[in-house]
Amino acid sequence: MSHIWVGSDIGTLHGINLLTKQNTVVSYGDKPSNEVEIKTLSWNSDKTELLCTLRKNLINVFHVPESIYVNQYELEEKELVSAHTLTGERVISCSKDGTVGIFHEDELDQTFTVGKDVECCTVDDGGRMYSGGKENDLKVWDVETQKASFSAKNVPRDFLDLRVPVWIRSICPCPSSPHIVGTGTHYHQYRLYDTRAKRRPILDISWEELPIVSLLLSSNDRAYLGNGKGDLCSMDMRTGRVLGKFRGLAGSCRDISIHPTEPLLASVSLDRHLRVHDVNSRELKYKIYLKYKLNCVKFSQEPVLKVIDNATDVWNSLEPTVLKSSENKRLKRRIDDVE
Repeated sequence: MSHIWVGSDIGTLHGINLLTKQNTVVSYGDKPSNEVEIKTLSWNSDKTELLCTLRKNLINVFHVPESIYVNQYELEEKELVSAHTLTGERVISCSKDGTVGIFHEDELDQTFTVGKDVECCTVDDGGRMYSGGKENDLKVWDVETQKASFSAKNVPRDFLDLRVPVWIRSICPCPSSPHIVGTGTHYHQYRLYDTRAKRRPILDISWEELPIVSLLLSSNDRAYLGNGKGDLCSMDMRTGRVLGKFRGLAGSCRDISIHPTEPLLASVSLDRHLRVHDVNSRELKYKIYLKYKLNCVKFSQEPVLKVIDNATDVWNSLEPTVLKSSENKRLKRRIDDVE
């Protein structure tokens, strides 16, 4: 039973049990190497399979209950950015040059383009795809029609009357509202869009001084931002007010994941550690060294805190055993005889 799955830069997939600290390592190929680096992880609809996007134009499907790879998709001569599942047992992938491929029944069914220099791409539960990159501003795509339903407009010129460059490094739609989308830029700007209101962001603030490489919006109106220095913070999603920082990270915060039912936040960074914090108190709960540089992390649906609470209840329900004085003397004699 693994609570968290982590992908590394040499292609190893790690299943972590937080209670026992057991690390299940699954490798792809004969020898781990940077050519099979796992760049992103994503769940299928029933949370039984993980889509592992590899550096070299491959998408591996990992079956979690059996801990084996069961399928593979390939997009020829393309450097992939991410891959996700769609309804109808389809898989969608996006490459860095903007080519989007839709696979159905293990074959490439459709392709279309979303612009050049794509840095990040994700899909929500409604089948909408979000993309962005270098000089490629946020776009929301209807996968069925393969047309952009929303195209962001750049912010106004700065105080020197210079154009503000565009470089999207992270995208995350709000799980509670499909019209709200957050982005993190290479120029340390956090932007929030309402696709119903206008094309320009409804919130545009600067946070720290390094690129925002990981971003997560939660259903309780909080945003979690990680940058290239290792800063990880909790922020009010709609006002941009920083609520506090999660301590302990060193190196670029590559990915963030939140537990679906419990207040736990997992993060991985280039210091090769997996960290799990409490969302509310921001206390560090778990810290596990995994030997390799880590790129991506995903929580499973397995409970963590409930198991700990149940074990504590069982321990507290046990009645203490008090030895009689005669039994204590016998036990002491046995120990003396052994010594």
